[in-house]
Amino acid sequence: SWCSHNKVFKQVASNTFKNAAVLTLFSDYPDDSEWALEELHNIVLHIQNALAACGVAIQEDLFRATMLALPKAVDKEDPRFEAADIIKNQGIGFSSRRRKPSILFVLLEDYDDHIFPHIKTICDTERGIPTVCIETRSLRAAVAAAKEGKSPFKVPGQPHLHPTFINLAMKANAKVGGVNDQIDFGNVKMLESAMLVGVSRDSRKDQPSVAGVVASIDKLFLNYPASLRLQDESVQASSRNKCFAPFQSNFSP
Repeated sequence: SWCSHNKVFKQVASNTFKNAAVLTLFSDYPDDSEWALEELHNIVLHIQNALAACGVAIQEDLFRATMLALPKAVDKEDPRFEAADIIKNQGIGFSSRRRKPSILFVLLEDYDDHIFPHIKTICDTERGIPTVCIETRSLRAAVAAAKEGKSPFKVPGQPHLHPTFINLAMKANAKVGGVNDQIDFGNVKMLESAMLVGVSRDSRKDQPSVAGVVASIDKLFLNYPASLRLQDESVQASSRNKCFAPFQSNFSP
């Protein structure tokens, strides 16, 4: 397994992180805004330190950071369109005022089945901004654990860096075109012409199932196009195999 302890990325996404931004979303604006700003400042420092520990050149000034309070959901089925408009106009709009972010770290105070898709649609699809989302409480717990010396490992020069932030750095670098690590094919020859496939199927009673497939199409296992299709129980195995055809035609070992 790949571990970033004393290791840097195989290939850093050059210059991408010079224009990064952080957006923190609250379900309700914090009572102590000064404390919230200090906490956000601390979290951003940890993110930057994790990237630096992995070999990313970080500028001295902090990533642009914005805090935003969203209206509370009426119920669990509330589609949160009002919240989506606020994210689009006040959140993404503010972050893009100077220049469109090259990557956006979105900190979610509470995970919401509607907010997350809105973020992905607005940023990744409409605005072309890669995003990495994570719950604030996970980062808050990682900061506390590191300060108490409970981090599983320590990075030289960054004694309080927790693996949660390293994981965040890995996701970010991969999303903007970097390469975190590479397989040593000298030890595993059989992988030189292999395809790595992931399949998931979600089915509900009296409804067509949803079949999702991802597969690697290069020898470095870096690019994974996806296929998504509806199918009912009568679909034969031979028909299901058609979903692999696009991957096979694009595969270049």
